[in-house]
Amino acid sequence: MAERDITVEDSELSAIVASEIRSAQMFDQSKRTLAIEYQRGEMNDLPARPNGSTQTDRTFADALAWTLPGTVRVFTASDQMVQFEATQSGGEQGAEEASEYTNYSFFRENDGYRILYNATYDSLLMGNGAACSYWCPEEAKTKLFKDKTAEELAVLLEEGWTGTGVQPKPGKPRVVETDMGLVEEPTFIVKLQMVTKRGQIRDMTLKPENLLLNSTATQIGERFTAYLHDDKTRSDLMDMADEYGWDKDVIEELPAYRGNSSPSEVANARRFDNPITDSSPVKSGDLVDLYECYIRVDKDGDGVAELLQVWYAGNAGGGELLGWDEWEDDVPFTDIPCYPIPHSWVAESLFDRTADIQRVKTTLLRQLLDNTYAVGLPMQEVEAGSVLNPDILVNKKFGGLIWKKASSAPIVDHVTPFIGDKLMMGLQYMDEMVAKRTGISKTTMALDPEALQNQTATAAQQQRDAGYSQIELIARNQAELGWAKFFAKRRNLAKKYIKDPIKIPSRNGDVAEGQDGAPDSKYRTIQPEAWSDDMACTINVGLGTGSRDRDMAMLNTILNGQIAMADRLGAAGFTAKAIEFMPKIRKTAVEMAESSGLKNPDDYYPPINDEEVQAMIEQANQPPPPDPALQIEQMKGENAKQLKQVDAEVSMQQAQLKAEGDVVKNQAELDADLATKEADRQNALILQQQQAAFELEKQARDHAFQLQLEQMKMANAAHIASMKPQPKPSGKPA
Repeated sequence: MAERDITVEDSELSAIVASEIRSAQMFDQSKRTLAIEYQRGEMNDLPARPNGSTQTDRTFADALAWTLPGTVRVFTASDQMVQFEATQSGGEQGAEEASEYTNYSFFRENDGYRILYNATYDSLLMGNGAACSYWCPEEAKTKLFKDKTAEELAVLLEEGWTGTGVQPKPGKPRVVETDMGLVEEPTFIVKLQMVTKRGQIRDMTLKPENLLLNSTATQIGERFTAYLHDDKTRSDLMDMADEYGWDKDVIEELPAYRGNSSPSEVANARRFDNPITDSSPVKSGDLVDLYECYIRVDKDGDGVAELLQVWYAGNAGGGELLGWDEWEDDVPFTDIPCYPIPHSWVAESLFDRTADIQRVKTTLLRQLLDNTYAVGLPMQEVEAGSVLNPDILVNKKFGGLIWKKASSAPIVDHVTPFIGDKLMMGLQYMDEMVAKRTGISKTTMALDPEALQNQTATAAQQQRDAGYSQIELIARNQAELGWAKFFAKRRNLAKKYIKDPIKIPSRNGDVAEGQDGAPDSKYRTIQPEAWSDDMACTINVGLGTGSRDRDMAMLNTILNGQIAMADRLGAAGFTAKAIEFMPKIRKTAVEMAESSGLKNPDDYYPPINDEEVQAMIEQANQPPPPDPALQIEQMKGENAKQLKQVDAEVSMQQAQLKAEGDVVKNQAELDADLATKEADRQNALILQQQQAAFELEKQARDHAFQLQLEQMKMANAAHIASMKPQPKPSGKPA
């Protein structure tokens, strides 16, 4: 931290800064206050006629409400708001990484949509929106570990704890039991820290009325630029003192001060329903104006001015310089203009182009209503003293009675001519003036069907395009003169402060190494430190601002033209040129998906990188294959030739086989004859043998039968003989 104050160019730095702040605060903020009031429908600079209508016109609010959605949609139609392009060969990979990281960091790590919305709103409201990007260092917690052994400290280091640069101290020895017995193991007292939140880029929207520039400056960063932090308390400054090295005694003595300068008037106009107050029940809660200043002065006497960051607190007429440092980065503030004015930092807003019309329309509207009231409830001419209850004439009520004296003059209405039709013509003329200045009309807003009658579709489209061109102009001003600088500063911050490779979700299928060393298709690893310093930053404003149907129709026409041109080139033999159209055709298809409202259009079309295009070109340059019809004819001829050869070979084989078959057949017939004769002889021999055996068997059976028959006959004869009677004996001895 540098010393709190220095002498530069024969003047004290605090005096120089105080003078610059006073000079910058002389800028007239009344217009911005009126813009806030007009947008809200308050017109304190145009008081109403006594007893007349107090109605106010809201032309400015209507113009803002119609322009804001279209302008925001220009930038949010795709999740790739910013794109970096390489200006030198070899920087394509870095430009792609820068684009992907910047969009992810802005919309995911920061509240990108709210920042974009707020800056756009302020730009349309006051002419100049403001945004800021700064590097937020990593946050770490520190803890004192007592009596830890070397092994325990090693475990802590593996868990993510790191040293703080403080040497460890010996702790109380610890008695442990080992194989050698009880021994004392040394311990240490060490202070370690662990990163709880990694460093990253922070974005925020600034209040335009608190952004202070030198009166001669035409852009931020010239000579003197400051921002008033009007929401800081004494306690906040005490917290910042440790980080920036401020003197806390000086902060303690700062008076509670909320300047009565113009910026606070704008701040109170923003919070009309709850104005800011200075009172605080405790000293630590006192609001203290804190100026973050960037000033160019010659601090070392070499004649060249250096850029310093200076912190100044309190009243510009009697505040205190808290500290300063030489600043090497870009000034973190970025202006988002609406209608830039050449050679001037202050830009026009929609309020500048509609304020006078709103005043005229408010006057005409009040006169129209007053005239309508006068016609609907006219004044009356009454004879003095003729009405007994005159209050009924002043406070009229339905069904009331008017009591009159007899023979008094009748009550006559005082006729007020109706001029509402003429006043309406004046209002219509003012609406035409608004359309000329801002492009906003019933036709472009598509609110009045009668506005489209008796018009061709082409004429109606031309009127809408004329209105949308105003939004396109505003979006282009904000993109080229504001957001491009904002994101270029973010790129520089990432390149300077992000030293280690980081992982972000991948959109185009690139892979990163996972925790286990394997490819992880969900993330990609980027290295901002290796990016080129001269990338071109462009803001993707798409085709803009018209209806989605119009955007898609235009993109479809472009796509058809690209396809037709690629086909013509291919047919003419320029295959390489036709293939080079593939990434352009894919880009158009992706933008068509964006115009349809899809947030991740890249998911619907595979990425095509330069290596793949070159591979397709090399494949296309290989010799073309022969004509399929010619190949078929050649194949037919070869097949016919082969068939003839096969037929000849088959005929020869058939003749050979026939000859061999005849020999085999003759031999077979001879063998068969011999076999048959031998079989016949064998069969005859067998039959003779069988017949002889049968004869022998028959003879044996016949012989046995004859023997059996003889035996039977002998048995029968014996039986018959036994049956005959025997002669009786004579009694006489023989």
